[in-house]
Amino acid sequence: MGIETVAYALMAATAAKSLTAKAPKAPDVKPLTAADKPPAKPKAPDRPAIGKANAAAAGPAGAMSGNSGTFLTGPSGVDPSTLNLGRNTLLGQ
Repeated sequence: MGIETVAYALMAATAAKSLTAKAPKAPDVKPLTAADKPPAKPKAPDRPAIGKANAAAAGPAGAMSGNSGTFLTGPSGVDPSTLNLGRNTLLGQ
């Protein structure tokens, strides 16, 4: 017998074992109790607390106080003079 024949016999035996293996048993399912069910009316978020947290994260000047810095522009942001095109526009007029 060559090594190929022995290897083939081992693979065939392993394949035959896996074909005769039983499927795993499904876990037992228990019915839901009152403690497992979600409440009828979920709690609402605390909007004032979220607003305060957002304001604190924006910094002392606030989020809408000018050009913010990004990874590309740095902490000083974009220079406002580079944004001016030399004239005032009314968006199409």
